[in-house]
Amino acid sequence: MKYRLLLDLEVYDFLAALKRAERALLRKRFDEMLASPSQWAEFAERDATGRRLGVTICGRFAITFWDDFADRHIKILRIVLADR
Repeated sequence: MKYRLLLDLEVYDFLAALKRAERALLRKRFDEMLASPSQWAEFAERDATGRRLGVTICGRFAITFWDDFADRHIKILRIVLADR
């Protein structure tokens, strides 16, 4: 079964404010993540409930996501500028 991509509303608003090229770069990463979500977590952090979240760096952005294996969803929870 294929994964589905779900975006937090704040992520949707963040993406809408970006230039087309940056949106395209992030969209490409989202597509790559759908094919193999576990390989994209460059490091992990925990949410308030203790759930393990993955973080991947894409260009100048850090994408925080949850690989919800049981539901086959990749949930994009936050996108921020990555620390350099």
